[in-house]
Amino acid sequence: MMKHLLMGAAAVALLAGCTPKATKAPETVTAPPVANADGKYETADGLELTSPDYWGSWGIDTSVQNTAVTPGDDFYTWTNGKWQESFVIPDDKVRFGAFDLLREKSEQRVRKIIEDLASAEPSTDTSEGKIAAFYNAYLNTDAIEAAGLAPVQPYLDEIQAVSSLDDLADLFPKPGFSTPVGGFVFVDDKDPDTYIFQMGIGGMGLPDREYYFKTDDKSVEIRDKYLELLTFMLGKAGYENAGEMAAKVLAFETEIAKADWDRALARNPEITYNKVSKEDFLAMAGSFPALRMHEATGVAATVQHLVAEIPPTQGRTRCRRPLGGRCRQARRGLPGPVQADVGHAAGHLEGVHVGTLHVRFRRRPAEGNRRCELRLLRHHAERPAAAARALAAGGLRNAGHPG
Repeated sequence: MMKHLLMGAAAVALLAGCTPKATKAPETVTAPPVANADGKYETADGLELTSPDYWGSWGIDTSVQNTAVTPGDDFYTWTNGKWQESFVIPDDKVRFGAFDLLREKSEQRVRKIIEDLASAEPSTDTSEGKIAAFYNAYLNTDAIEAAGLAPVQPYLDEIQAVSSLDDLADLFPKPGFSTPVGGFVFVDDKDPDTYIFQMGIGGMGLPDREYYFKTDDKSVEIRDKYLELLTFMLGKAGYENAGEMAAKVLAFETEIAKADWDRALARNPEITYNKVSKEDFLAMAGSFPALRMHEATGVAATVQHLVAEIPPTQGRTRCRRPLGGRCRQARRGLPGPVQADVGHAAGHLEGVHVGTLHVRFRRRPAEGNRRCELRLLRHHAERPAAAARALAAGGLRNAGHPG
């Protein structure tokens, strides 16, 4: 919304300059909508929006212009000035613009479609019926409460059964689990006619690596809240030493964060494009049976991989602009290939959507998380060989919903 007039107003100005003798069509004046008691703007189709979905009679809302400003001095303020002065960004958002309004509209329309289907309860033999059944089951909190942890127990049992690297290699590719090193098939960034298996780092519960290392008050508070959440979830899962286990989970993720790159460096298309042969990749895996995992994943026949965060060589980071100082950081501070012997854990269960577990899990919000996540970590310090199983069993996604 902040810039929704800019392109239209610019087009009008250009057209006016190109056709000086054109007759200006009269504009039909319509009043923009007024917010309801909750500060929302209602639409004819029942939506409640943060900002009015109003574009005047010809595609531009001139009521938000600040015509006291000369467009030649400040075209943006002339176009959007009144809106910028009066609009208050909601507390649950960090920004708001035209695309946010579009998202709001789309989400509410999709929800209405799903709720209409859920009310109609069509046959589950149809796509509509499957959507309705899934939605109704998700909202059936009585069934979720009665099921408790039973839906997730099979996944926990699989993690507890891990006793070797081969077990981990078999577990990682299974639906419902994720790993600290994940992969997917996508278009080759430098060969759009070819698909290639791409790999990158994962396994962190906080948004990115910086959350694990910043020392300002807010970052420390977020980590404390996250540790508190982990302790709460582990306790609900039956761990007697929930606080100790939560600390180990956080320590494990911190080690992963050390191996990750910062966002700016990770966005660089040159140093993150590393095409390696299958043989070279398997060598990077050390003692971890990566070939076994690839066979289970279905990509064992691939001859090349793209691996994102391989430390660049001296020649590839000769400080070409705009890398500047970050190329020196890449040579100096980034880790080597991820090894399978990272660690101090045998199991790491991550990301159970709390809506599929009992209601108790939904009563403790997480700082910085839009959903509560369950993370379990079983430590095998008494068996040093178990440290090699640190690439612990990863994230459950909507595991075993009742109904």
